[in-house]
Amino acid sequence: RVMRVAAIARGMLRSLSFCAAPADYYEWSLEQRRALLGAPSVMHLCKSILLANVQWCSSSDSTGFSAPSGTIQRMEIENAPFYLVVVQYARRFNAEAVARFIRGLNAGSGIARKHFVFRLAEDVEAITGYPPGGVTPLGCRVDPIRHLPIPVIVDSAISDQLPAPRQIWLGGGRIDVKWRTELDEFLSAFPVLSAPVSHTDELGYEH
Repeated sequence: RVMRVAAIARGMLRSLSFCAAPADYYEWSLEQRRALLGAPSVMHLCKSILLANVQWCSSSDSTGFSAPSGTIQRMEIENAPFYLVVVQYARRFNAEAVARFIRGLNAGSGIARKHFVFRLAEDVEAITGYPPGGVTPLGCRVDPIRHLPIPVIVDSAISDQLPAPRQIWLGGGRIDVKWRTELDEFLSAFPVLSAPVSHTDELGYEH
């Protein structure tokens, strides 16, 4: 699995590296994880969260539009049954912010507000091909409903505010593998939207 992820990554991205993590990695503090990975700061440590729109209604149901098989159009990125949301561990993820953002993109589409209800997806491994803690957009399976790539939402705290160097660390296909990539390459390689979907955790870092 990791070799497949690495091969896919090298075909899509010029700058990347992988790092093995110990079994108790998620019991470590963010600072300990940062030190292991050699990341510039804990703000560069990110995770991919799979969200499901549990009331999803396709755009074609409302508009009659149907894209060619195997392609993904902008309107299909903006109204998808699943999203991979990339957020920093040092911030608190807000699923309702995702719902507000996607509803806003679909204003005037004819799709009722009730059809935008987001929850943490069940059966993450069955949908993405990767276990929790190892989820990555690299080589991720297509969504099981539309058979199209799962779009990525990158928190604007990353896309707009990440301190230099603009690198992120994410899951690498297994819970014990992490990978680093240049943020700008990442944003160009996937069907990406950017939105403010997190806030500062006043109680400390979110693990």
